[in-house]
Amino acid sequence: MSVVIVALFFDQPGADAHDIIAGLLHDPQGWLFLAVCFAAGAAFAFLVFASSTVSVPLLLDRPLDVRSAMIASVKAVRRNLRTMLAWAALIALLIGASMLAWFLPLIVVAPLLCCASWHAYREVLEPVA
Repeated sequence: MSVVIVALFFDQPGADAHDIIAGLLHDPQGWLFLAVCFAAGAAFAFLVFASSTVSVPLLLDRPLDVRSAMIASVKAVRRNLRTMLAWAALIALLIGASMLAWFLPLIVVAPLLCCASWHAYREVLEPVA
């Protein structure tokens, strides 16, 4: 997707990274390019988030196929969209903060997020009778 976006915004076939960065910082078209890249990245991130929010714990807990688990996950996100968006933002914030600290906080953050994801899964989907 990034290759397509770069091809749409930069008409020189062999533009190097230096030219692209200079164009981003000094050209209004560069700001639009950054906005489109950010929107495309956010869309892909949301797609991955929506399809995996409860599907991973669901696959561990119940005898389901991957497709059914992903569909259940997307439906769960759609039913609880506001809460799930807050959850996605919290995950992004914690992972981003961990990246800024050379990934060392992931020693605590990763297990915490996994445990919280399990509990969120148990709250969002009804238990099997």
